[in-house]
Amino acid sequence: MAAGQATDADFDRLSWHDNVIHGFRISLPEPELGDWRSDLILDIDYIVEWLCGDPQDVRFRVAPADLVFHDVGDLKIGLEYPSGMLSEISINTIHRMPAKPAHDRGPPSYDWRIEVHAPPRAALSFRASGFTQTLRGEPLTLPQQSLTRAQRAQFRNPAAA
Repeated sequence: MAAGQATDADFDRLSWHDNVIHGFRISLPEPELGDWRSDLILDIDYIVEWLCGDPQDVRFRVAPADLVFHDVGDLKIGLEYPSGMLSEISINTIHRMPAKPAHDRGPPSYDWRIEVHAPPRAALSFRASGFTQTLRGEPLTLPQQSLTRAQRAQFRNPAAA
């Protein structure tokens, strides 16, 4: 694994619990160019490490990251904000289950489900062959689990381009 990068081979050692999702986008295929790949890109604050020494001084090492799921299909996004005001979306857990093959072509895939803390019953589910996660900078040590807007502005986001 390259420094700052992880793949589905690292799934069992990673945790996205309490990671804030700042945005997402879909990279669509270009069949006219022979590119059939669809990606789902999540812009997250990845908690690299929880520093839990003294209970009165819990800190977190946090870096902005692109979590990219590859060969995405069957995408369902369920987010409903009944109060009308948007709030932070943070990941509770990410589940991965082997998918039954839809056909004999293409890479093997998994069924993924990303459950979030709020809004209630919100989740993203999809099929994908795997993921790549890339940190966009060195982690900052913070008293909170996510970066502020000013802190995020220090890091270039190639996924937003």
